[in-house]
Amino acid sequence: MKSESIKITVLEAAEIEKVLKIQMECNLTSWNYIDYLKAIQNDELVTLVAKTKKDINGFIVARLIINKDFNPILLKQKSSEKLGQTSYSPENEAEIYSFGIAKKYQNKGIGKQLFSKFKEMAKKNEIDLIWLEVRKSNINAIEFYKKNNFSQSYQRKNYYNNPTEDGIVMKLVL
Repeated sequence: MKSESIKITVLEAAEIEKVLKIQMECNLTSWNYIDYLKAIQNDELVTLVAKTKKDINGFIVARLIINKDFNPILLKQKSSEKLGQTSYSPENEAEIYSFGIAKKYQNKGIGKQLFSKFKEMAKKNEIDLIWLEVRKSNINAIEFYKKNNFSQSYQRKNYYNNPTEDGIVMKLVL
C-alpha cells in the first residue's frame, strides 16, 4: 500500500472539530472551539495542521514573540538601574501551546514534518528560542522533543490538572 503524502497547511475553521478530537485523544490541555477560532485570527499565533486528502493527522499551535522594540542601549541602562536584573529580552521567542498527532499516525514521521515546518517558519521570523511545557508522564513527547534537540530547563510542580502532575519546561535554541 502506497502511503499518502502529508500536506502542512494553516488550520481552517472547518478543521477545528478534528483538531479537538486529536487534542482529547492525546490528553492535551483543553482548548475549546472558540479558543482555536481565536487562534486562527490572532496574527501572533501559528496554527498548522498535517493532513492527507482524507484526514487531519496532527496540529501545532504556537505563539511567536517578536521583540521589535529591543534596544541594546536601553537594555544596558535598565540593567544598571536594576543592578543587572532586567525584564527585557533580546531574543525573539516562540512558545508551543499545543502539539498533537492522532494516535493512529504517531511514530510515522508526521510530527517531525509538522515540527520542521513550524521551525522553518520560526527561523524566517528570526526566532532564537522555542519554549514548551509537557506533562512529566508524557514520555513519548519528551523523547520526541529530545530527538529534536530540546533540552529540559526546569520543572513546574503540580502544573497540570486532571490529573495533577508536574510540567517539564523545555527549550530549543535555534
